[in-house]
Amino acid sequence: MHCWFEAMAATTLLGMKMPLINWHLNDTEAAACIRLSGASALLVSDHFLNKIEPALRESLPLVLVDGRHSDGLPQLDEALACAG
Repeated sequence: MHCWFEAMAATTLLGMKMPLINWHLNDTEAAACIRLSGASALLVSDHFLNKIEPALRESLPLVLVDGRHSDGLPQLDEALACAG
């Protein structure tokens, strides 16, 4: 993920938590970690989008994808452009 540092800095400045999910986990393990984190938003690289099962993607209010292949989900670059 190209924006990892920016995401970590932003969440720190906002007083939010940013749990890191190991990319070696399978889709079920990654989804369980995200559920247990209590996340209300998810920033994910398009390389790992397939590890996020559709039910989990639908249960989070906001999922942003860093990369070109967003599978119909909002892209991080577009969201940043709208915010700035």
